[in-house]
Amino acid sequence: MLEMGEPVLIHSLAQDLIALSGLRLGRDIQIQMTALRNGEKLDEVLADDSTEKVLPTRFAKIHMINRVHFNSVEFAEKVRALVSSAHRGSRQEIYGILGDLNIGFQMPTFEDVPENAHAAATALDVAPRQPGIVSPWQAVIQISQQKAS
Repeated sequence: MLEMGEPVLIHSLAQDLIALSGLRLGRDIQIQMTALRNGEKLDEVLADDSTEKVLPTRFAKIHMINRVHFNSVEFAEKVRALVSSAHRGSRQEIYGILGDLNIGFQMPTFEDVPENAHAAATALDVAPRQPGIVSPWQAVIQISQQKAS
């Protein structure tokens, strides 16, 4: 893992690039702030304290990440349970198992698309049980089309 120095604010970087390109902020170009979308992050976690250890190397700004013991048998059992839950269409079980896998899973939200929030939530419930629909997103499209009709 490389030490990259202090974090840089994207807004400050954008302002600097605008000034360096000869444009004037607010007159020639605007910066528009948006909210985080599902899956976007404000910062990046480079090492998981619960499963990884950051160790020094002989180079001051280069570090090594060493994984703490990984139990492959336990992981395989959780993956089998995940597959079984998916076949049963049990959304809550799936979310619980994904959370237990320690892979960075966060519960999905549908705040980015409020007009489809009901359709998306419904899709997660009906997709595994509805013939001809192989993914929740196909169900979202179908439910949204039905609402529009």
